[in-house]
Amino acid sequence: QRLIPTLLIIVITLSSCTLPQTTVVITPTTTPAPARTPIPTPIITPAPTYTPLPSPTAIPVARITDGQKALFDGNYPQAYQQFQNAFSGSSNSDVQATALWGMSLADFETENFPSALESLRLLTQTESSTEHSIHGWFLLGETYYQLERYQEATQAYQKYLALRPNLLDAYIYEKMGDAYTSLGDLQGALQAYQQAEQSLGQQNLTAIK
Repeated sequence: QRLIPTLLIIVITLSSCTLPQTTVVITPTTTPAPARTPIPTPIITPAPTYTPLPSPTAIPVARITDGQKALFDGNYPQAYQQFQNAFSGSSNSDVQATALWGMSLADFETENFPSALESLRLLTQTESSTEHSIHGWFLLGETYYQLERYQEATQAYQKYLALRPNLLDAYIYEKMGDAYTSLGDLQGALQAYQQAEQSLGQQNLTAIK
């Protein structure tokens, strides 16, 4: 009989006991989306630009122009250098003739007569068909005269007169008279002076007309 109350006490005790309940919170797990790799911006390379190279004759011609400007400005060393570069940098006969003429003028103005003589000889011998070579005979006569090579001066003057008559006749005949005088050729000098006077009269008559 004592077992019943004891069992009841145990049952009541157990039934009155509340066991703590554990609440399990289930958090849904989400797999992160893969990071997007940015699409690279295409690099646009501009098309290369090409600068056309100057033609083979462009550089010498430009040097001729620079030489002429330097000659006009009285910068004779610079002029000579430009003309020399043009001459060595071109095979064109007109360019070479112009360059030689410019070199001769630059040398003559600086009284470098031996160098002028070298250029003038080359100009008159190898470029004989150009206008500059014709004028070269006149300057050759002047150069020979300055070097006191009077016989060669008269020959150069005569060559110029044959190629370009009625232009500088009076002046050239007078210079030839001076050259003959220096050579002791008085007869040649007298004849040259008479021709100078005659040419001067013709020039004055032409000017009056």
